[in-house]
Amino acid sequence: MKILVGAILLSDRDYILRMLKPVVSVCLFSKHLSGANK
Repeated sequence: MKILVGAILLSDRDYILRMLKPVVSVCLFSKHLSGANK
């Protein structure tokens, strides 16, 4: 089971990174905005 999950994670790593990149950039952007407002 763990091997199966690991294989899925490895094969979908690029997809996961593509999904996380916009989330991370939004978080950084909002953090930058809140820092600029102070």
